[in-house]
Amino acid sequence: MNILLAQEIQLLDKKTVTKTGIPSLVLMENAGRSSAEIILQKYPRNTDFIIMAGTGNNGGDGLVIARYLLNMGKQVRVYLAGERNKLSTETKQNLNIFLNCGGEIKSVNEKNNSALKKSMQKDCIIIDALFGTGFKAPVKGLSAKLIEFINSSGHPVVSIDLPSGIEADSGQLEKTCIKADTTVTFGYPKLCHILYPARENCGEIYLVDISLDKKYATAIKRELIQEEELTLPERKHDSHKYNYGHVLIVGGSSGMEGAVVLACKAASSSGAGLVSCMIPQSTNNIIKHHLVEDMSIPIADKNGMFCSKSIPDIIKHMEEGKFCTILCGPGLRTNLDMEILIQKILKINLPLVLDADALNNLANIKNYHHLIHERKQPTILTPHLGEAAKLLNNKAENIKPDMEKYALRLAQSTGAYIVLKSANTLIATPQKQVFYTPTGNPGMAKAGSGDVLGGIISTLIYRLPVIEALKLAVYLHGLAGEMALTCLGAECMQALDLIDHIPHAFNELQKRRIPQLSFIRKI
Repeated sequence: MNILLAQEIQLLDKKTVTKTGIPSLVLMENAGRSSAEIILQKYPRNTDFIIMAGTGNNGGDGLVIARYLLNMGKQVRVYLAGERNKLSTETKQNLNIFLNCGGEIKSVNEKNNSALKKSMQKDCIIIDALFGTGFKAPVKGLSAKLIEFINSSGHPVVSIDLPSGIEADSGQLEKTCIKADTTVTFGYPKLCHILYPARENCGEIYLVDISLDKKYATAIKRELIQEEELTLPERKHDSHKYNYGHVLIVGGSSGMEGAVVLACKAASSSGAGLVSCMIPQSTNNIIKHHLVEDMSIPIADKNGMFCSKSIPDIIKHMEEGKFCTILCGPGLRTNLDMEILIQKILKINLPLVLDADALNNLANIKNYHHLIHERKQPTILTPHLGEAAKLLNNKAENIKPDMEKYALRLAQSTGAYIVLKSANTLIATPQKQVFYTPTGNPGMAKAGSGDVLGGIISTLIYRLPVIEALKLAVYLHGLAGEMALTCLGAECMQALDLIDHIPHAFNELQKRRIPQLSFIRKI
């Protein structure tokens, strides 16, 4: 499912009208009718509705809703935020239609809003149709006051297309914006429906088809990962462990042994035939105490960490041809020796996942972009915002509001596949594709969650094409988190709980193919 920016949805709307021939008024009718149907389904016993309509096309959608509610015998009060002479053409037409059907409309301004305040004291459902996808922050004047009235009313709020005061292309929240219980959006989701914290203000999201011509959206490379489109690896009866890959995990150090343990367990739970961990010798007893199925390759170390003398042995083992993929970084530590190690590992001809301290070391290598570009096998970088900031020589607070742009920049400059981890994990590819996952929850914001994801990725990139592997990995990781949340709650779940739920998540994916998403209901 594509995710569209405001400019893209407006262009799609325009092409549907001019090229396909569907009038704009029909699109507005479809949007309003579908919204009214959802509102009536959600609130069948409510009789009193307030429509807050802006002067743009979002207000026109609201007026169509008002007409359908009126025709269903509901009490409908429409308040127009602005002057009638500023209405868009389609909105003006629907205003006249509503009046011809016996509806009444009251205009409100900053001085004349007493009637609205009085109306909001009654039990009602508020329909927010003030601003649509063309809105640009901040909210000012009358609109700001109206939004404050709505939020403080205590009544259920249904926002049309997106909560007013939020920009379609951003996950950021402005000081003044609607907190909706339900959002009905049209054609395609927008970034504000996907990204936090804006997503929280959308409430329950419904996606409806209003007859936009989909062929004009095919060139857009921004997608929301859908469960029914995931590719699952096959496991044949006539097979053995070597058919499913031998994953090598390189990392660990004194005091950070757990990172390797988590990555190994996650790789095993994700279907790897064999998993080996290459670790400092002095950590072997601790790590092996927690691993039963997985093998260890102890390497001579210094003070509980890999050192310059460790590097030849590490590379020698990698070159023996036993392994199918490499995950490097969990618990590795950062120093000059590890920078040298990363440079040498980049020359190994195997699919490579760099995570955690492998990324911190990579950021200190001046020509790391060139080294990755030279690789023949896929390279996957899995930074969180802080690690991405180091790789991009930037700040995490600059990257967070525009993760897509920076992830694509890193993918383009290196030729690597980027899995940028945050409240909204996304994948950016060298082919300029972006994939967002809808799964995950705040309980996953715990130490070790990234090590689990690294283990899943390192297994699946051997068994599936790299893009399909990454899509499945991030979705599966989040789904396991959702299952852990159900059992344990957000405060108490840990990274090990994610691993415990990977098999259940895999099993659930194999059993079901549900068209609707966990937080967007497709109508």
